[in-house]
Amino acid sequence: MIKTLVMTLALLWARAATAAQIETQHDEATIATAPDTPLEHGVACLASTTCEETETMTPVDQTRLHDPARGVPGNCMQAALATLLDLQIDDVPDFAAGELADTGPRLKAYWQRVDDFLAVRGLYRIGIPEQGLPGLHLASGLSPRGAGHVVVRSGWQTVHDPHPSRADLASVDRLWVLVPINPAHVRHPSGA
Repeated sequence: MIKTLVMTLALLWARAATAAQIETQHDEATIATAPDTPLEHGVACLASTTCEETETMTPVDQTRLHDPARGVPGNCMQAALATLLDLQIDDVPDFAAGELADTGPRLKAYWQRVDDFLAVRGLYRIGIPEQGLPGLHLASGLSPRGAGHVVVRSGWQTVHDPHPSRADLASVDRLWVLVPINPAHVRHPSGA
């Protein structure tokens, strides 16, 4: 209960601080409410606010599919973060490091690599068990193929599934919101 309250307060604080930062930089910042609103990229646009100068995110597909029989991990998180941050897939590390992250120590090392990558960019992730968050975020859960999977969402809608099947998630376990470590350092993607 306390953990959920702390996470919710951190999310609300991050949204308010980021929105305030954006509003000081952009007089006409508006809240994205429609599913057909163009998808924004960049840290400043992740807090459910559209930027005055918009750019659309570039969907990035995973380059390796999950094959547990052969011990091959998929790279959907790498592709989803590349999409969300508007990067090339080669600019995002392979967090699985060539091994299935299905056990305690390997799973912990996997998430540490994700967190290290985000920290270099001034971001951290907050896991939220609820659904339907505004703005761009990651959703993780089981794919229809029965494997853990990650997609990019905006609100209740999946806006990019990095798997070639585009089958989305069969169930959602957690939403992952990226928030700035220091909201004062959030800048518009154009550098303004």
